[in-house]
Amino acid sequence: MANVPPPAFPFHHRQDVQMRFNDIDILGHVNNTIYFQYMDFGKIQYITEVLNDKINIRKESLVIVNISCEFYQITRYDEPLCVLTRVDEIGDSSLTLEQRVVNPQTEDVKTIARTVMVGFNIEKNEKMRIPDHWRRAISAYEGREY
Repeated sequence: MANVPPPAFPFHHRQDVQMRFNDIDILGHVNNTIYFQYMDFGKIQYITEVLNDKINIRKESLVIVNISCEFYQITRYDEPLCVLTRVDEIGDSSLTLEQRVVNPQTEDVKTIARTVMVGFNIEKNEKMRIPDHWRRAISAYEGREY
């Protein structure tokens, strides 16, 4: 197993995930593709909690433009899991999330992903600047300025 890098900043958002029967492959562990579903659930919960009343989903959104993922340990069918999510960086029109899928009992890190998301204006069908009120809400939640 590779050495897991320590987080640069603490995680304030944790979402427990429920493993399903079809998440397990023939070898008895979670299929690597399933982690992306767990992390998508974590992203939605993070955005809902932090930006719920600040996004008009009929007009604006965030779209994924890149995901990189490293796998550190397999997950057996009987392990509990949670997804830790935080915003690492906010640029002019993008933000970068770090997510970790971990066993909350042992704190073993199963996978780490970095996701770049771009602000998107749905009405104009084009990228948009990350609004200042999103930036302020994320800064307040994360406890640091962006």
